[in-house]
Amino acid sequence: MYLQKLEIQGFKSFANKTVLEFPKTGRRITAIVGPNGSGKSCVADSIRWVLGETSTKLLRAKKSADVIFSGSERKTRSGFAEATIYLDNADHRAPVDYSEMAITRRLYRNGDNEYFLNKKKVRLQDIILLLAQANFGQRTYSVIGQGMVDAVLMQSPRERKDFFDEAAGVRQFQIKRHSSINKLNSASDNLRQVEVLLAEINPRLRTLSRHVSKLEKYDEMKERLHSLEHAYYGTLWHRLNKQYTEQKNKIEEKSKKISALNKEIDELQNKFEQKESANRQKEGASDALLELQAKYNKLINKKNDLREKEFLNKQKITTFKLEQSRGKEISAGAVALELDIISKEYTKVINNIDDKTNPLKLKERLEKILESMDDLSAKIKNPESAIKVPEEFNTALEAILRDMKNVDQEIGELTTQMDSLRQKQKTETSEFFIVQRNWRDKIEEKNILDRNINELKVESARIETKKEALEAEMENHLKERKERVLSAPPQEEENIYQMESEINNLRYQLELIGGIDPETIKEYKETKERYDFLESESNDLAGAMKQLKEIIKELDQQIKKQFNDSFKKINQEFGKYFGILFGGGKAELEIIEMSSPPPATEEEQEQGQELEEEKAEENIEETTGIEIFANPPGKKVKSVGMLSGGERALTSIALICAIISNNPSPFVVLDEVDAALDESNSIRFAKIIEQLTDKTQFVLISHNRATMIIADILYGVSMGDDGVSQLLSLKLEEAEGLVNR
Repeated sequence: MYLQKLEIQGFKSFANKTVLEFPKTGRRITAIVGPNGSGKSCVADSIRWVLGETSTKLLRAKKSADVIFSGSERKTRSGFAEATIYLDNADHRAPVDYSEMAITRRLYRNGDNEYFLNKKKVRLQDIILLLAQANFGQRTYSVIGQGMVDAVLMQSPRERKDFFDEAAGVRQFQIKRHSSINKLNSASDNLRQVEVLLAEINPRLRTLSRHVSKLEKYDEMKERLHSLEHAYYGTLWHRLNKQYTEQKNKIEEKSKKISALNKEIDELQNKFEQKESANRQKEGASDALLELQAKYNKLINKKNDLREKEFLNKQKITTFKLEQSRGKEISAGAVALELDIISKEYTKVINNIDDKTNPLKLKERLEKILESMDDLSAKIKNPESAIKVPEEFNTALEAILRDMKNVDQEIGELTTQMDSLRQKQKTETSEFFIVQRNWRDKIEEKNILDRNINELKVESARIETKKEALEAEMENHLKERKERVLSAPPQEEENIYQMESEINNLRYQLELIGGIDPETIKEYKETKERYDFLESESNDLAGAMKQLKEIIKELDQQIKKQFNDSFKKINQEFGKYFGILFGGGKAELEIIEMSSPPPATEEEQEQGQELEEEKAEENIEETTGIEIFANPPGKKVKSVGMLSGGERALTSIALICAIISNNPSPFVVLDEVDAALDESNSIRFAKIIEQLTDKTQFVLISHNRATMIIADILYGVSMGDDGVSQLLSLKLEEAEGLVNR
């Protein structure tokens, strides 16, 4: 790699576009000369500026806009400053695919800076890293400006360390290390923020997880409840429906019997009337018997009316009890089940008690308790018996029963009177009485059937009421599932009481869970996704931090190794060139420890040895420095600050030459570094430069004749009346040919 060309426009005193071309063969030395104030040092400043220099002090300006041509009496000011260097990159020293690189920097008066690489806009950081990888830059030995030669010696050991980092070629690794440390710090900050967010989200996530778990059980419990409800209500409904059907069938059967009895009664009544008419015609009917018979018939009709009233009254009482028990859950299932279990245990205990050895009559007492428990169990299983019926219902029923009893008594008395009267008549009407007796027996049989039918109707009404209450309860709990339960075929009988207990328990549990917002699942998913994302980010950051630490460690090792190797060679070359320039003497470089790393804080100590090692790695560059020891022939100097101006200049030149010899930059710009040298030392300096031309390319800004002699191209810089620097070039080989002619 070497410098091909430099273009300047609007930079300081170079208002017009100026092009400087540099040799690529021969000694590759270019000398720029000119009177003081002509602007020749602006060439070095432009090269430093285009390489990314941002310090206005090093550019000999107060502010960045001062590098733009400010105008003169005869020339207006420029709106921007621009400089471009063209580098041959055929050896690909710079890690880009271009065989020729054009680096451009442009500054406008509004402060906007633009950087271009082969006319493509890039960042300053990209330029700095690219130059560092090529082992040169704006603040290295590549461009040595006015006063910088002496400044290297007068710098502190820590400041010299930066200079030697560039000289050792580790700057690119330091840039990467610095970038890695910044990334590590950023990752550490991000990791702390992620951990804070995780700590905030975790309690909420645990709460939501519990709710979601309950909601997941909700579906299982609901499905179990539906299954139990279907079995429970289906069993009850089919049982009641079966009982209701059986009652209807019994009523129809008895109704058919009554119809048959009615026919027989009608036939017997007709026969009886015929016999009675015949008997009256033959013997004459007894008025008394007829009167008794009329009374008997009236009593029979009255008794039938009372039975009808009895049926209606009992039906009213039954309906009242069913209405009162409807919707009232007495928890019959669980309690009756427990009472049955306790009753069985009591029975076992009673059976094991010996009356002979039981003077306190314990068995009798336990039997009374067992009897009470059986009564309670019966009431629980038949909750209607526990309902208190209004007194007027019972009073009315009792009055009806008393009336029926009185009627039965009167009928008995009339029957006795009639039988007695018939016996007295001694007629041949025995057949008449047989018919009458048969007629009366059939009527009594019919009355018994009527009473049975009335009882069946009462029971049927009670079952129908229970069925209606059950269907209403099904409508309330099952809703649209009711029809499916009713249409399902009957199943095997199950333990109703256990199912009822489990159904009530499930309904209670579901009621508790029902207080959880259904949006909880959505919130849980969102929170879980965010938590998983943050946890993944945390793991990624932790992994990235681990990789960055490994990279920093590797870079530190590489920097240390390369720096030590280069420093050793530079130290040898420094002693060599110092002896050449001074004609003897001794000079050497030494790495010194500046200060120990700051002690770890109490918090850092708690974080362990790893944090201390990281801190030590981050501060490694701040703990070392470079000390220069130079003793010209016949002198013993403790500090380079005690050297004269000329001695310091020679020492600085020896150091620069040693660096160039060890790690040559693609080109080196030296701005009047030989200004303090006398003629003999200038000649030595020129010889050393000639020796180094096989390693690098030199651009020398000088007033020294010995320096001009070794140049391949000589550029002269002058300034006209318009305050603009102008350039005049001369190739010395061509000039020598013209002189020889």
